[in-house]
Amino acid sequence: MTMDDTFDTLNQSLSIPKVKILTMFRLGLFQMGLSMMAILTLGVLNRVMIQEIAIYGLAICASGTAFAALLVLICRLG
Repeated sequence: MTMDDTFDTLNQSLSIPKVKILTMFRLGLFQMGLSMMAILTLGVLNRVMIQEIAIYGLAICASGTAFAALLVLICRLG
């Protein structure tokens, strides 16, 4: 995809670039990997804060961060 492909000379407007199915699949796998890493990291952080350090306020903050990431994901799909 070059810069010339995004500009339609007939209509003098920007056209939407086409995304191939393989590129879409790779982007989806990347987002899935990031989500899995975030859930595992925040889950461990939450468990350590509750069990080992006994800080409940920061554990709620870590849970809220995981919830916010999932909420943004749902909003982007809709």
